Amino acid sequence: MDTKRLLRKGERGLEPRNVAMWMIWESGTRSLREIGELFGGLDYAAVAQRIRRTRLAHSSRTRSNLLKEMLNVEI
Repeated sequence: MDTKRLLRKGERGLEPRNVAMWMIWESGTRSLREIGELFGGLDYAAVAQRIRRTRLAHSSRTRSNLLKEMLNVEI
């Protein structure tokens, strides 16, 4: 996946981008506003909506597997 495409504002329906936002949020290191700024200046409400939709789209087992892969840890 092209990094510039992930960070570009206006890309719609880009699942890896939404998962990346969700993973940053789950790590607890950034606020919604900061995540929005990282991804091309999105509003914090738009970031919250994408995170919510992504969480709902994935089962708890899938979330656990994504966290293990992204953070390289055992949960």
